[in-house]
Amino acid sequence: MAKWCGLSDSVLLAIAVVFSCWVFSKFFTGPDLSLIPRAGKGPGFCGLGAAEAKRDFHVNGSKIINEAYRKYKGSAFVVQTLNTERIVLSPRYIEEISRNVPDASFSVADGLRETNLDVVFASSLHIDVCKTQLSQNLHRLIAPLNDEASFWLSQRIPGRAELKAYHTMVRVISATASRMLGGTTVSRNQEWLETAAAYSMDVVSVAMKLRLYPAALRPLIFPWLPGSKILDHHLRTTKFVFSPMFAQRLALQSSEKQGDHEKPADMIQWMVDSASGTDRDPDVLAHNMLFMSMAAVHTSSATAIHALFDLCANPEYMEPLRDEAQGAIREHGWTLAAINTMKKLDSFMKESQRLNQAILMTFNRRVVKTVQLSDVTLPAGSYITMPSDAVARDPEIYTDPETFDGFRFYDKRMSSRADANRHQFATTGPENLAFGYGKTACPGRFFATAQIKVVLANLLLNYDISFPTGQTSRPANVRKGGLGEMKVLALGLPRTGSASLAEALRILGYKNVHHGLNNIDNKSDWLLFDRAADASFSVLPSYSEEVLTRQEWDQVFGSCEAATDLASFFAPQLVQTYPHAKVILTIRDFDAWFNSIDETIIRLLWNPMAEIVVRYAEPLLGVKSTTAGRKLFLGFFEARNVYEIRSNALRVYERHHRTIQNTSGKDVPRLLPGAEANGENGGLLSIAEAIRHSALSDPSTTDSEDVSFSMTEDDALPEGNIKIITGPFDYLRAIPGKNIRGQMIGAFNAWLDVPPASLDVITDTVNMLHIASLLVDDIEDGSSLRRGVPAAHHIFGTPQTINSANYVYFRALQEVQKLSNPKAVEIFTEELLELHLGQGMDLFWRDTLTCPSEKQYLDMVEKKTGGLFRLAVRLMQGEAQRDYVPNCVPLVNILGVLFQIRDDYQNLTDKAYYDSKGMFEDLTEGKFSFPTIHSIRQDRSNLQLLHILKMKTTDLEVKRYAVKRIENTGSLEYTRRVILGLICQARVMSDEIGERNEQVHALLDMLAQ
Repeated sequence: MAKWCGLSDSVLLAIAVVFSCWVFSKFFTGPDLSLIPRAGKGPGFCGLGAAEAKRDFHVNGSKIINEAYRKYKGSAFVVQTLNTERIVLSPRYIEEISRNVPDASFSVADGLRETNLDVVFASSLHIDVCKTQLSQNLHRLIAPLNDEASFWLSQRIPGRAELKAYHTMVRVISATASRMLGGTTVSRNQEWLETAAAYSMDVVSVAMKLRLYPAALRPLIFPWLPGSKILDHHLRTTKFVFSPMFAQRLALQSSEKQGDHEKPADMIQWMVDSASGTDRDPDVLAHNMLFMSMAAVHTSSATAIHALFDLCANPEYMEPLRDEAQGAIREHGWTLAAINTMKKLDSFMKESQRLNQAILMTFNRRVVKTVQLSDVTLPAGSYITMPSDAVARDPEIYTDPETFDGFRFYDKRMSSRADANRHQFATTGPENLAFGYGKTACPGRFFATAQIKVVLANLLLNYDISFPTGQTSRPANVRKGGLGEMKVLALGLPRTGSASLAEALRILGYKNVHHGLNNIDNKSDWLLFDRAADASFSVLPSYSEEVLTRQEWDQVFGSCEAATDLASFFAPQLVQTYPHAKVILTIRDFDAWFNSIDETIIRLLWNPMAEIVVRYAEPLLGVKSTTAGRKLFLGFFEARNVYEIRSNALRVYERHHRTIQNTSGKDVPRLLPGAEANGENGGLLSIAEAIRHSALSDPSTTDSEDVSFSMTEDDALPEGNIKIITGPFDYLRAIPGKNIRGQMIGAFNAWLDVPPASLDVITDTVNMLHIASLLVDDIEDGSSLRRGVPAAHHIFGTPQTINSANYVYFRALQEVQKLSNPKAVEIFTEELLELHLGQGMDLFWRDTLTCPSEKQYLDMVEKKTGGLFRLAVRLMQGEAQRDYVPNCVPLVNILGVLFQIRDDYQNLTDKAYYDSKGMFEDLTEGKFSFPTIHSIRQDRSNLQLLHILKMKTTDLEVKRYAVKRIENTGSLEYTRRVILGLICQARVMSDEIGERNEQVHALLDMLAQ
């Protein structure tokens, strides 16, 4: 062997490795923390033990922190967390830091700077507004918050129901926060509410992934993270909703028009009043609003949910809290004085928060400049934190700390005048860091307190709350990722279309869908997968026979609503762990599947570079992805090497499908996706469409509900019953539509000049009838979606939905009797009879497979679709104040036909239509639409289209074939020409009625798009 300076190559190599490790340890592993006591395992020399230390914290983090807190009480210790080493400080240091340490010595923003929240670091506008205007105007917000909470609780809890507390409270808290942000225009906007509810979890997920990379690389990494596209979508939605509103307020502020009017009490106005310089850009202001919503929704939702669970677990508090709320409202009404009077509720919330800390540690900071405290040095580049959960359970601070005492803080406040303010929910201190401390304490905590109290008081006053029958204790807390609930276990193996399925589930609204590709950089996930493989597969030399608990599986899947791909390796365990999740399979031809697996994943895991990664890189970097990946494949396929994987693959593949069916005990839906198999984008939509028509179509429902609500006896009055009866109607009414009828009423009123009071009655009547007819139409057509959300009967049931629609029909009749025209009721009756005649013909043709002629179809449309248009205009003509009242009915008939044929055309051609109602939904409903009728009558010998309508298929490829046939007969082009012809005819008729009506022409311009 060659020598240099008398040393062999092997000795030189060893020296080089040791020197490289020293250099790495010296310059790349962070500051020296050796002078501070350590809790748990450390990263070791050159970080070689980091993986084991992180794994130890992953499993035993709570135990490590609590034991170290007791051992080093009043001092500091170092712990290796999943991301980095942190100095855990006793809360006694917080006063010293606040008094003596400059703010510039710490940074609280490093974890968010590379996400699309960077705008909040460019300005202190959002902080200034919350500290001043929000707090000063809190008294003006209580009544609107109550109005919003009452509205959404009536929507989400129609009378008696068992529901998921998470979905219920997140929606109500999102809506009440949005009412503060921009009024009902924002709080009733469905798309915005989805963003408000989801954004906080999505941005935290991205921030956590970014922290795995060096700071210098994060701006480059961010655009490539899967979650970045979701954040971009949220930002686009926010700007779409808020930018026009900011632009309008800025313009009004610049004019003299606002002088005589009271300014709105909302965040939009306060930000406009406070903004200067570049902050006055509407897009910048909208971007800030995204951060505001995150701050207002996430923590408040978690607090409200935990309070609900604790109320169910401790029902003896129900009546005292209800009595307090009733007394406060009786004396003060829904005012800030009433909210401040609810001291018992304040205490209950604080105790619930104490025992249900969202995270183990808080007050997280990065040390920018070395800080010398009284007896500990914080080196620059280190991270500090405080053990908030351990402090909250300290027996020296709280008597019997593990016992829930809902009035613990109420008793403290009542015991002495000095403690009256110290123990409020919003008060911060060394013993309560939930809202931060000092100058960096959350400026919106007083609003959050009022918001949560308003929601909980509404629940107490209107509902009896308990766990569902058979449940005796509150659900266990999840430390990672939030309060998600597993709804779908997609247990097809990797490369069976799992990536397409995961994306399809996201399209359908499932949050945090777990897939290996999206989580490949998540160190903590792979640490648990490594341990789970050792626990699950006896063929592995490292087999441990350990049984993982629900809490341990939740470390990976606890925040997920769906799991795919790698989850399939642990199918029996996950089905048992998440028994209420629905199970589906993606299946692929074995040969095609295994060739794909062999050429991609197996070759990636077993090659010379992978050997280097497993032996050297992973121990050095503290990760386990390649090691755990190998264990998964060897263990699952009962193999000791790659060759045995290949020989065992068919047997294990077939057994896997049988195992899932037998383990779940359910009829498991099977999907045959093509996106991964053949690379076609359409495969993804095929999966989404198949799921849309299965039992998985509504991500807001699960088999397991955790809170039961029923109306209180005091609320079982006519008003309360009306809320129950109108539940389906109110649900659909709250979802924004196109408002074509409202635009048409406004346009025709330029000719008719109807008094405002009468116009309101007509508008309300038509809107009621329209929504009621949609409720019935969706049942008769078997529709899954309406306006992009589940149809009402899928939520409230068919009987209640039908009854709700019938009730609203009579409410509309009652409304129309307020008009002065004696023939109003006669007109109402005539047009409703016409509407139902038209609907009856449409159903008859569909159910008997009778293809009508174009003339028959147009006659039906004039009755059905034109009925409400015509009703509105005939009622308006009867109330018109002009000497000459033009006859607008012929034009209205044209508009009704135009609207329906355009709708038929969009159903077969417009992607935006697919998103709201489903792809080619008229074919699934077996409906004879205008293009379909023309196509069938063009070629009467071809019966394929009739048979497809008869089958009412959900198969996307069959529907694509049908649309292609319709297109080949020229029917789509013919329909388009008919639409343009009707628009031209309507323009001529409009100009013949009288003076040019710009609103009618604008409506026609919109229909021409």
